[in-house]
Amino acid sequence: MRGQRNKFCKKIMKSRFSKNEIIEIGNKLANAGLIAKYPPRSHSHDAFSLIPQTPAQYDWLKRYCGTTYNVVIIHSVDKILSIAPELEGHVKKTKSGQFCRIDIELD
Repeated sequence: MRGQRNKFCKKIMKSRFSKNEIIEIGNKLANAGLIAKYPPRSHSHDAFSLIPQTPAQYDWLKRYCGTTYNVVIIHSVDKILSIAPELEGHVKKTKSGQFCRIDIELD
């Protein structure tokens, strides 16, 4: 069985996302209605509701927080992963278990 992949190996999750990938994920989730959608050049966002959807929003959140972990999403982990499966391993339940957070460090 040398050289064959063990069927019980854990699926390797992506540890880093590029700026464009994060913006693409933010737009997917916003278009699905799972997170707040902010228009370009909007200043109504804050660190507790923003998953970046434009380069300017990404740069702002990176400068002030460095992560998306502060955002509580009022949907289940399964719902988020059904729209953005590439986030597997980065979506975590809140303490109550009803909601979730997306934990991505912004580089």
